[in-house]
Amino acid sequence: MEKKHNRINTKKNAFDVDKTVKSTNPKSKPSRTKPNDKAVQMAKSKDTGNNSQETRKPKSGQSIRNNKARKILVVVDVQNDFITGVLGNKDCQTAAKRIVEKLTTEADKYDAFYFTRDVHFDNYLETLEGQKLPVAHCIDGTEGCDFVNGIQDAIKYLRKNGKYIKVITKHTFGSNTLADILNATCRATDEIELCGVCTDICVVSNALSLRQAMPNRVIKVNPSYCAGTSRAAHKAALRTMNSCQIDIIAGGNY
Repeated sequence: MEKKHNRINTKKNAFDVDKTVKSTNPKSKPSRTKPNDKAVQMAKSKDTGNNSQETRKPKSGQSIRNNKARKILVVVDVQNDFITGVLGNKDCQTAAKRIVEKLTTEADKYDAFYFTRDVHFDNYLETLEGQKLPVAHCIDGTEGCDFVNGIQDAIKYLRKNGKYIKVITKHTFGSNTLADILNATCRATDEIELCGVCTDICVVSNALSLRQAMPNRVIKVNPSYCAGTSRAAHKAALRTMNSCQIDIIAGGNY
């Protein structure tokens, strides 16, 4: 009897990365196909000064010029330890409430949602981060590592309404995985917006990582949906991001 598969899990999404890779077998024989004149002309016309994925030619049927701009929301580290736990504060609690409300009332404004999770292990205090910030937090398997309840409920709501959701686990401030995925799947016209905590650590790290990976992409941060380790640190991080051409959404709480 043919098995029925969950529609959400089997549906191919435009944000999924193509995992097909070329063979790296050293015994494989190189192709002897002679390039035609058109291929040579295309190769010569390439900008040899930039070999990043951002300049790659779109696949057939995916013309960047004709595709509608999509909006991606990145929610950074809204976990218990950063909100009500050992590294939380009132501003983080306020930001978390605003983010939960945004996810449920403004979901239709976005085409995809990425949630990052900061995860450490029992040896955290032995790491460089642990020596510089000797407060054990977001330890794998603990309640402090979990998303706050409102975020968990919002994720269920978004999935129920057919939204694309991806949770990314990271073990340091920024996520190379997040940058790689968005660089591989975003179109030139897409916009990326970040929110979360802490503005001066993980939010700014991920924003600058995305900027480095995608120098021509529109990247935004709304201060009203972020909070830092202190208000002064929050404002300093926003100035840093603004200097690096991250758009600070007007009307946000500086």
